[in-house]
Amino acid sequence: MTGQPSPVKQAALVASIAVSLLVGLPVLIMTVNTTRRGLLTLEQMAAAVGLFGMGVTFLFPIIFVGALFLLLYPGFFKGPALGAMIFPGLLSLWYVYDAVTKSEPYPWLAVAVLWVILWSIGFVTLFARKVGWKAGTALVKKLTAMSGSVVPPVAETAAPAPPPPLDAPPNKLGVIEKMEEELRSADLETRYRATVAQEQQDLERRWPFGCSGAGNAFLALVGPSMGRHTGPGAPALGGANRPYVRPMRIGRDAMNLDWGDHRKTRWTGLCAAMLGSQQYVSALTALLNLDWRNSTSEKAIPDADLQAGLRCVWDTLVFVRPRIVCALTNRVWDIMLPEVLSRRVDHEECPVALARKPIIFRLDGCAFASLFVKPHGHPSRVLSKAQIAELGLACEWFVGLG
Repeated sequence: MTGQPSPVKQAALVASIAVSLLVGLPVLIMTVNTTRRGLLTLEQMAAAVGLFGMGVTFLFPIIFVGALFLLLYPGFFKGPALGAMIFPGLLSLWYVYDAVTKSEPYPWLAVAVLWVILWSIGFVTLFARKVGWKAGTALVKKLTAMSGSVVPPVAETAAPAPPPPLDAPPNKLGVIEKMEEELRSADLETRYRATVAQEQQDLERRWPFGCSGAGNAFLALVGPSMGRHTGPGAPALGGANRPYVRPMRIGRDAMNLDWGDHRKTRWTGLCAAMLGSQQYVSALTALLNLDWRNSTSEKAIPDADLQAGLRCVWDTLVFVRPRIVCALTNRVWDIMLPEVLSRRVDHEECPVALARKPIIFRLDGCAFASLFVKPHGHPSRVLSKAQIAELGLACEWFVGLG
């Protein structure tokens, strides 16, 4: 069985090619130009060899680590992460101009050294901030412990279909999936600040089909199924063998509630009321569906499919750790209720009257409690501003408990 080359080998190949172009080619050009002015002296030959050796030994490790990081995190250089690297580039361009106009010897070598130093400082800082030192250490240990096999043993024996969610959630590398505590903080503002600081980060864990949004959502909306089919291809049929699709994402715009129609305003207003402000909606909201079919009729979905989907959705909730879980329909509430009641936390009752009495419970392995609520109606159908405001008051009361 063959597979993709390991990230280590890919990074080594990239580093080798880059060093050859960045060091070997300039040294060769300078040597040829020197030869045209006369025979090379022994000192000049030694200098050329020394420059090449110094460039290779200095640049290769840095480019190798950088390429490896980019292979593991292809969505890293976005927004502020990319902006932080603009300054070294501009400074290097200025240095090139200054060095060339003054006809300094070997100006490109000096430029390369300066550029690499500045880039390294910024890159190491961003790397530490991105994954944390503990996660970076774990990655290094894992890579150095790898055997010479191109395909890891797990990949060779893995079945095409994802395993049952509660037993073994899908995870490609199984490295650096532990996020900082702030990203799953019980405090809304702390979780939000940590989220926007991450920019757009794609996790190794993937969403079950029919689920989307923030991988560390503070608010999780749970519906029965996806709505009508609008894109190309055949509509999803739902039921068994639910696939895992897009990677979970953490970032300011992780959740998109724009379906190209009038629903965006009402859904955004509902989420903003529960979170306390619209600024949190796109960064800290997730939408999960018990079944993964395209259907506008909840009655058309068999109970067995919704119950099977609960296993998948509940496992996802445990990973995401939301503080507020909102069942969008009575049927979804009834299916989730036994799991919630088995984890109920004794607490004072919510003073706000809703369609169903809110329940405070604790997700498995979670240090804080969560609130299980239901709006008066589905946000895609009939839901008044007054009803949205009441739900917001209930969530505000719960978040204020700490």
